[in-house]
Amino acid sequence: MLEDSVLEMDLEMDSDPVQVTVVGVGNAGGSAVEDMIDRGLENVAYVVVNTDRQALEGSRAGQKLCMETSRPEGMEAIREELTEILRSSDLVLVIAGMGGTTGTNAAPVVAEIARSLGILTIGLVTKPFDFEEPSRKELAEKGISALLEHTDSTLVFTEESLHRMTGQAVTSQNAFALANEILSAAVRDLVNPILLPGVIQLDLADVSDMTKNGGTMEMAMAHASDENKREEVVQMVMESPTVKAAVAAARGLMIHIACSADVGFEEVDFIIKAMSECVGETTDVIWSLVFDEHTENEIRITAFACGLANAA
Repeated sequence: MLEDSVLEMDLEMDSDPVQVTVVGVGNAGGSAVEDMIDRGLENVAYVVVNTDRQALEGSRAGQKLCMETSRPEGMEAIREELTEILRSSDLVLVIAGMGGTTGTNAAPVVAEIARSLGILTIGLVTKPFDFEEPSRKELAEKGISALLEHTDSTLVFTEESLHRMTGQAVTSQNAFALANEILSAAVRDLVNPILLPGVIQLDLADVSDMTKNGGTMEMAMAHASDENKREEVVQMVMESPTVKAAVAAARGLMIHIACSADVGFEEVDFIIKAMSECVGETTDVIWSLVFDEHTENEIRITAFACGLANAA
């Protein structure tokens, strides 16, 4: 339960910096990493794993590992090297597009290595689009099931979820760009509340409490800038089909708020209390707040419903 004012939250900051590693697996994962770098997502270590040597050569990731084959033995050949790269991490995010052979086969192994080291491990993956062949969809389901066995929590993005969060129709021309946009946004709003200074910050323990051994997650985003913006963002997030169906059974709801400095604290207070009223009685709510100097009279929210059943 929240206190009378959610703005009275007492926060304890970790003295040691949190080490976050983003691992992009396969061509889709590598492309998402490049997009994150383009968008200026800093303070994380980037690793890419692929069978495509040309893609690896063009990558700006700090660490690049080449698999000789997309079959399981390809990952086994680089297991020791990847283990040493990940060993110092506190949080590993595994990024992949499911349905292709490299991402589907290798992402669960990357997660298994990270989690065997005692590292909090979260998967963020996309399912094949409607215009892709059925065989990729069948392979994706198997890969997601395997990934769920080796991650603490996993976010699975579908064509419908990309459409809902971007407000754009998903076509063969823009599908992969939209996937990158949402994967980058998800990583940003998972790690920035931990890594960057904010009015209200989270620490790794907060995120771990929500996601460790948590199964699947759901995510919703919203932004508004008109007179009724606080009501609008709450409605858009909590009426999102996936989050609306999930919050009653979720272990927790993580809310990240980014707003312009001219947004009053009473509006933030309203948002947190209104969203807290929508969750189940046993669902914990944690939140973070940053001011965005590049916006004016705007509120942006990302919400993660955590601790759901292992269902792809």
